Amino acid sequence: ETAPVDALRALATQRFPDDIATVGAAFGFLLQGTGYQLQSTADPCQALLFAQPLPVAHRQLGPITVRHALAVLAGPAYRPVVDTLYRRVTFELAVEATVNVEPSCSSE
Repeated sequence: ETAPVDALRALATQRFPDDIATVGAAFGFLLQGTGYQLQSTADPCQALLFAQPLPVAHRQLGPITVRHALAVLAGPAYRPVVDTLYRRVTFELAVEATVNVEPSCSSE
């Protein structure tokens, strides 16, 4: 019997098509075929992250695990949060980042 494979730990080489213009769109594209979905929340910090333009340096990634690619795309201010029960991925501010955020973009 083979052990189950964690789809987010699979190695991938990813090149994002030209029509993927934002970090949020890149997250959704990256998760295709993994069985996981991107979950949006009402968090203004997450909305800010999803709306950021996809950096040219991130248009091609890999080989890299999907989980690490999510972290690279999010940047050091955010941490991916994986819900393995409902197979959803969302993002929260990293603790270190909360020192420099606007009050409207803080979890406190």
